[in-house]
Amino acid sequence: MLAALGAGNALTALAPTYPLVLGGRVVAAAGAALYTASATSAAVVLVRLPLLRRDAAPAGSLFAPLSDRRVRGLLTCTFVAFLGIFIPYTHFSAAYEPTTGGDGAHLAGLLLVFGVGGTVGNLSSGVFADRFGARRVIVSVTVALAVVFTALPLLQGSLPAAVAAAAVSGVLSFGVTAPAQQLLVTLAPGAGPVLTALHQSAAYSAVSASGVVGAVAVDDWGGSAVGPLGAVFVLAAAAFTAAGRSRLDR
Repeated sequence: MLAALGAGNALTALAPTYPLVLGGRVVAAAGAALYTASATSAAVVLVRLPLLRRDAAPAGSLFAPLSDRRVRGLLTCTFVAFLGIFIPYTHFSAAYEPTTGGDGAHLAGLLLVFGVGGTVGNLSSGVFADRFGARRVIVSVTVALAVVFTALPLLQGSLPAAVAAAAVSGVLSFGVTAPAQQLLVTLAPGAGPVLTALHQSAAYSAVSASGVVGAVAVDDWGGSAVGPLGAVFVLAAAAFTAAGRSRLDR
């Protein structure tokens, strides 16, 4: 898996034509997706090993959780949330163009701020989910993110405001993953590895779709539209998640 990721990146860097660049990205994405799902599943197994030894189902029935409408609903919410999150991220340069003016250094700086914020969000969201409940964290984060995305066009033109927006949206954007996975696993602990893999599949599908949906928005309404459009999807995910009920919710 890591070899595929490395090979895909190498092909992208060395490819002399655009089709080969795209091919390299496909190979790299496949390697990254397989590694992420496998690593996450392995972590779930290690953390929950005593429980899995006691409750694990036969291999042939591990997909049984998909018959649970709560699981299907959470996977749908994952797709919708990540679609909304990645529409502005995939088209980051278009969204922030009024501030960067096409300057690569400014764009790189904003992406760095976003990435640092994303790391903070990833590291902290699991702690908050343990304390306040995964569903509550998901709803709070997505509602806050909708506010930031809606305000994004109004913050353009000011570099400090854009930096603040990139930092906050980075924290919030990556504050969904851990709580969503936790909520899924609590629904069917014995199928944790399968559920985490399905979560990653839903997320990566949303990432792929965000490029197409965002491109249509940019073409029709301009780069300033991707923030509000992303807000529509994350707010819908918040509503769906809040409407869901589980006996394991806190």
